[in-house]
Amino acid sequence: MKHRVYIHTNRKQILGAMVSKYTIERYSRHLDKFDVEILVAEDNLDIQRVLNQTILIEGKETVYAAEDLQSFTLARFLPPSLMAYQGRALVIDPDVFSTYADVWDLLGSDMGENAILMKEHKQGQWATSVMLLDNARLTHWRFSALINDLLSNKIDYRDQMTLKNESASIGNLSASWNSYDELCSETKMLHNTMRITQPWKTGLPVDFRQKKMRPLWGIVPREWIHYLLGRNPYRYRQHPDPRQVAFFFTQLKSALQSNAIPTHILENEIALKHVRPDAFKVLRSMTC
Repeated sequence: MKHRVYIHTNRKQILGAMVSKYTIERYSRHLDKFDVEILVAEDNLDIQRVLNQTILIEGKETVYAAEDLQSFTLARFLPPSLMAYQGRALVIDPDVFSTYADVWDLLGSDMGENAILMKEHKQGQWATSVMLLDNARLTHWRFSALINDLLSNKIDYRDQMTLKNESASIGNLSASWNSYDELCSETKMLHNTMRITQPWKTGLPVDFRQKKMRPLWGIVPREWIHYLLGRNPYRYRQHPDPRQVAFFFTQLKSALQSNAIPTHILENEIALKHVRPDAFKVLRSMTC
C-alpha cells in the first residue's frame, strides 16, 4: 500500500488545504510513492454527528460549532481506519505548507518503535496538527467510538487533541516539520498557527471562537486597548512577516497558472468570504 498525506480541513479552509496540497506535490521528487488527499470534515458522517453538539472542552460543556474555523480538528484521528490500519499516514492541518522540502523524507523516515511522531507542544502535550502515523500500531483508534465517547462526555476534547491518554509510543518530530509561524532556512513545513494573521484572510471578520481577554488590572477591557493600537480583535489582521504573505500568494499564483487550482474556486471562496476580498490584487504583485 502507498503511504498517504491527509490534509484535513473544513469548507472554510478549503483554499488553504488546496495550496498545501500543491506545495507538497510541487516539491516532492517521489510522488509515485505516496498520495495526497484532502479530507473535508463535513463529508464524514461521524463528524456530522458531533457538529453543533455539546461536548467537554477543557472541563466545560461547550458546543462544537459547525461554523468555527477549526471544526475539522477531529478528522486528525480518521486516517488509520481509512487506510485499513496499513501503511503510513502524514496528517496535517490545512494551514501547513511544504517550504521547498520533499515530504517523502519524512514519510519514509525511520520511526523506530514509535506509532506516532509529532512535535511536543508543551511539556507532556503533543501537537497533533502534524502527525506521522504508523497505522498498523494504531488499531485502537476507532473513530466512531471516539465520537461516541465525546458525545457521552467520557473524554475531554482537549485531552484528545493533545493525546494526553494515548497508550501507543510517541516520538518527537523535528520542529522543522511543524514550524510555528517561522519561515527560515531550516523550515520544512510552515504552519500558520496564528489564525488571526493567516495571510489569505486579512480584513475579514473573525470566524473562530476566541478566548475572552482578561481585563487589564481587572477593570479595563483589553479589547479597548487593541482598538487604540489599531488592532481590531474581531477582524483578521495583516501577517507581521511579509515573507510568509509572499510565500503563500506566490504558491497560490503558481497553482492558478498551472490550473492545479482553478480560478473559479478562488473567486467562489472570495464570494463566500473565506478568502480576503483583495486576493487577486495581491496576486498581481507576486512573481512566481
